[in-house]
Amino acid sequence: MFDFRRAVEVLVVPKVEDARPGYGSGFGLGAGLVLTCAHIFPADRAAYDVVLRDTAGAQIPASVAWVARSVDLALLRLVNPTALPTSTVPIRALRPGTGSRLDFVMYGWPRAGDVAGAALTRREPVEVTGEIRLAEFAGTKTGLLRLRPTESYPSMDDGSYWQGMSGAAVFCQGAVIAAQVSQPQRPLTGYLHARPLLPEGLATPDDDGMSGLDLLADAGSPVDPHAFVEDPAWADTLQHHRNVLFGGPMPKAPARPADPLPSWLLDPRNHAVDFIPPPEFEEMLHWCVDDVAESPPVRLLYAPGGTGKTRFGIELAVTLQRRGWTAGVVSSKDTFDRLVQHLRYATDEGVRVFVAVDYAETGIDRLRDLLTTLAATRSGAARVLLLARSPGRWWDGFAVGTSAYNMMNPEPFTLTTVELSNASQVFSAAYVQFRRELLNSVENREAPALPDVVHPRVLDLHAAALAKVLDERRGTHTPGQAGPLESVLAHERHYWRLALLQEGVHLSPNDRLLDRLLAAPTLHPARTFDDAHDTISRVMGSRTLSCPTEDLTRLLAELYPPDDDRHYWRAIVPDRLGEALIARTMVAAPTVAIASRESAELLDGADVETAIHALTVLARVAGFSDQASAAETSVIPVTEVIQHLLQREPEAFLPAIVVVAESIGHPSELSDLAAASVHTVDLATLNNTARRLPPFHTGLLDLAVTVERERVARLARHIDDRGTRNQTQARVDLAIALNNLALRLAAVGKQTEAYAQAERSLRITEQAAGNLPEVRPSWSGWCETPRVSWGC
Repeated sequence: MFDFRRAVEVLVVPKVEDARPGYGSGFGLGAGLVLTCAHIFPADRAAYDVVLRDTAGAQIPASVAWVARSVDLALLRLVNPTALPTSTVPIRALRPGTGSRLDFVMYGWPRAGDVAGAALTRREPVEVTGEIRLAEFAGTKTGLLRLRPTESYPSMDDGSYWQGMSGAAVFCQGAVIAAQVSQPQRPLTGYLHARPLLPEGLATPDDDGMSGLDLLADAGSPVDPHAFVEDPAWADTLQHHRNVLFGGPMPKAPARPADPLPSWLLDPRNHAVDFIPPPEFEEMLHWCVDDVAESPPVRLLYAPGGTGKTRFGIELAVTLQRRGWTAGVVSSKDTFDRLVQHLRYATDEGVRVFVAVDYAETGIDRLRDLLTTLAATRSGAARVLLLARSPGRWWDGFAVGTSAYNMMNPEPFTLTTVELSNASQVFSAAYVQFRRELLNSVENREAPALPDVVHPRVLDLHAAALAKVLDERRGTHTPGQAGPLESVLAHERHYWRLALLQEGVHLSPNDRLLDRLLAAPTLHPARTFDDAHDTISRVMGSRTLSCPTEDLTRLLAELYPPDDDRHYWRAIVPDRLGEALIARTMVAAPTVAIASRESAELLDGADVETAIHALTVLARVAGFSDQASAAETSVIPVTEVIQHLLQREPEAFLPAIVVVAESIGHPSELSDLAAASVHTVDLATLNNTARRLPPFHTGLLDLAVTVERERVARLARHIDDRGTRNQTQARVDLAIALNNLALRLAAVGKQTEAYAQAERSLRITEQAAGNLPEVRPSWSGWCETPRVSWGC
């Protein structure tokens, strides 16, 4: 609450003949410090004394502690800290907003309150109330805050009415937000100016190198750079859009479970280890906050798994949310749909939106929709950071066909890798934090030597530190492990085995069923209990345990609860840990054929979305994706598994393989497997596969030609087989397929054949012109109508 008794007159009393006196207002912040302005003090501190006078008229000796003339702010130190209330007053930054207002109160001693005949300047105080229009502050050129008093004050011919009010604290919503400074246009008494108490202003050093921030912190009144004052109505608006766009504000780190899984401690969303910002963090913050008009609003951050991309996006979103943005990290389809639908509505209301898109390469169609929406939003109102394991060919071509190509910065950037010289520091810091979390240890024990880690990534270093602490807690060592992740995986498996023991299930550490059950949520993203239960039943096969499969299913969901409302459980996070588990499960199978059969049984009856998820995991395990593999598993077992899945469930896995192949940098392994399956599937599956083919992707052009050739051949046979029934619609479908085949052939340089297929499409169209309805295929290919030209 505002306390007028903290307000003081500031008298600058000369000690030498040629020194000028000064007069202003001030406000006691507590801890013996007083806020005022800088311009009332002469440059030579030895030439004057500072005397304060409180509202009761008592004189209080003080001295100058900090003067920053560039921002016209000063802090005084009381000789007797108890002369004013010692409790500290919160200082808050003002957050610019659009169309919102705040009420303020200010208390000081302006010139018009002069009392005649006083030996020293003596004035009557004035309490000023009024409003601040945040839109004006958002557009300020000087960095000053405009105050609009509610009452009218007279203009004076021989100077400003407000002279002497300088240094008065501007109070708003229970906090000091600014100090009044010189009035630029003195005749305009309805407009006052104040310097906002922003951290960067308070950090300005004075001639002695002291900053106001340091002074306040030393006095026990540190300034929180993330504490803001904002209009309640504007806060409600932000909350509404955060709820609509992201399901709520960026959450704080969840409470740590009593006995967390090792994977929980490595999950970037749980903040078990402090975030160490890489050099790129400040660059991206500048891109969002200060570079509004200069750069395209979409950038790609790519880096191998385990380098900290997700944590980077989370921390950037949290930082921007503290600065008044609506920010979040998205990956699921539902969140994407909400984002696309409401983004423009939010930005039209003046909200600034930041979106970090995790696993960007796995949702390219959704990205195209997002970019098209972004192109229609207010300039500079949104920033989109795509997070992916590789730039690949998907990045070069995915925006083609949208209106948003100029929205993308064509140069992706990657995170700075951990130098070997810094690796020990990262490892040691994580080791200390994990010991505190798991062993309740506060002793300053020296960290053990860093294990040999080739090309260390942040996750590898954290995993190595966690494995050391887990070994200490168990009093054992996990021997013979290939690397830090495998060491943590051994502890994860031990945790899972103990959880099963509590359910009365006794499985040997070497029993493959232990890993196959644990891997189920990572490979099969079940949506319901029944879906998850069916998955566990297929894993169990003919095996029986003392614990019913229903209880096993629920146990896995308790250990790996979903992070959205679309799934019953979630995969092991971090991704690389789950991928290492899948690799271990496959490699441990007696034969490749058994590994293939087990995977196919687990994914029996999968739909296309489930198949996309499973193939994405398998492609990363095998290293098909640029820089993506951490499991170092031979490609041969994974290739055999995918081949078996294509043979067993082609309706789901052939369209899915196209989507996954588009998202990785080297799709040849997957596209070759898909091409080999094209001739064995039915026409409906072919049509669904063609729908999934991207319009432009050089890595999939040969596969696109193969698919369209097969579709044309099937459609032609289909017409011949069924005589005259539905001939018109059948010919429409054939004409469209021929036209798309022509476009695909032209894209691979087979111009002569492309012309021939296009002419064939045109002849069919002309022959059926009398009966041909408007051509509107049910799937989104390159073109909606047959035509000879190569463009659509």
